[in-house]
Amino acid sequence: MRQIYYSDLRDYDDLDNKYLRIACRAIINKDNKLVMIKGKKINELKFPGGGLE
Repeated sequence: MRQIYYSDLRDYDDLDNKYLRIACRAIINKDNKLVMIKGKKINELKFPGGGLE
């Protein structure tokens, strides 16, 4: 499978403010293609899903 997006550029600051958020994601394969969601804030691609809350 070819790589379609690389999101971790290691340009993040020290992580002093941390929080825990548990999420569920799904890997959906339809017609030999993956279903992905494009984020609005930082223009990232991710698997569909959401928080457990």
